[in-house]
Amino acid sequence: MLSCPECDAVLEVAEAELEEGGTVSCEECGANLVVVTTDPAIELKVEGEEDLEEDEDFEDELDGEEAELDDEEDAVVAGTVFREPGFALHGAEVRLQVKTPPEGVKRLKPQKAVSDGRGEFAFRVPAGKAEYTISVRAAGFVGEQKPASVTADERVDVYFELRAVK
Repeated sequence: MLSCPECDAVLEVAEAELEEGGTVSCEECGANLVVVTTDPAIELKVEGEEDLEEDEDFEDELDGEEAELDDEEDAVVAGTVFREPGFALHGAEVRLQVKTPPEGVKRLKPQKAVSDGRGEFAFRVPAGKAEYTISVRAAGFVGEQKPASVTADERVDVYFELRAVK
């Protein structure tokens, strides 16, 4: 069963007949989808959606040692990325930057994730009072950033609704 990466609707298609480079339309949101690959599983992307360029400066920040996280005391900063008018946005680049680290944690590296088919993302962070900045960007959309505050071993949710570039 395939789902639309744009709106997560179930697609009524004969999977055996799909070929790389072929197209499918979503009846729910009207997105034109391209078959990226069929091996080992079928992967679809929205037609015309560009892959995000690698950010070398950010990748350099991720190199080296990262702070050790204690499995017993973690918090989660998670959320969902939507596009107007409220559909999940698959493939958005989400970054978590440390603004104020938890007490007793010397150094935390920035983290990066990509929103899944439901537009969801999640980061594990050390439990304790801390401030983070979450930024989201996607090809064809205006990026956004929002603060996230963690006070203990809890889950903090942050939601984004990106507007298309005009």
